[in-house]
Amino acid sequence: SAAAWGEETNPPAKPAQTNRTPIALLPADLEAKITSIVIPAVHWKNTSLADAVAFLNSEAKNADPDKKGVEIVLETIEERTITFGVKNAKLKVVLSALCRFTRMSMEARGGKIILTDAPQGGGGKAPGAPVF
Repeated sequence: SAAAWGEETNPPAKPAQTNRTPIALLPADLEAKITSIVIPAVHWKNTSLADAVAFLNSEAKNADPDKKGVEIVLETIEERTITFGVKNAKLKVVLSALCRFTRMSMEARGGKIILTDAPQGGGGKAPGAPVF
């Protein structure tokens, strides 16, 4: 039978599992915002996640032409630190690196970016959270 409009007749093969930190697909407006905001410099040395997130919230607001930034919320039960540095990086790149280096997951909830503990074991994705 013919496929309905917009339906794929030959869906693409699923990508192989990787050990990347799972990152949920974000709504288009939030994705566009974190892709357009460029953070001038990140210099973290054994920086707590709470301090890193506070820094990103402040820098995102300053670097956003609308001066709104995005709200990044940390939800974790395990304190971690991060050592990472980069110059002139998109907020999306910095968030992805933070998630990868600290075993966190990123998702959108209520127009905010939520950083949560990654699921335990094997790099699988969080339930209901597609990986991009």
